[in-house]
Amino acid sequence: MSKIYVCLPTGNKSLIDLQLLVQQCDCDVEIVDNTVADRMIREKLASCDGIIVVLEGSLKDLNTIEPGVSLAHKLGKKIISIWPPKSPAPVIPQILEKYGEGLLPWDAKKLCAAICGDEFEWAEAGGDAKRGRKIKRHNC
Repeated sequence: MSKIYVCLPTGNKSLIDLQLLVQQCDCDVEIVDNTVADRMIREKLASCDGIIVVLEGSLKDLNTIEPGVSLAHKLGKKIISIWPPKSPAPVIPQILEKYGEGLLPWDAKKLCAAICGDEFEWAEAGGDAKRGRKIKRHNC
């Protein structure tokens, strides 16, 4: 069973919906948000397989997740971003463009494939392939 942490931008309202979506993957979900101290985030991320970032809110709100994403990258964790339902497709934070492995529509099957099967894609909110991105990263 995979253990995935959810990094929520300030004011994010999609947590309950995301928990319902992830339950279909048979994965544990624990919330990591910006109110948690850096030491605590490091401890929690060290014991998980990856992190999910819900792309909801303004770019300013989304930039609050940068410390968690940077740490997940340093620890070699998978970094998956997901568009919330009926998303207006905001600009993707630069940190996710740089380190993200998957950018997914709100779809349980695709999320499960990314979490449990390492099948990543880079897609628009509606599910169409997003142009201009994604080169698979390999850990050395």
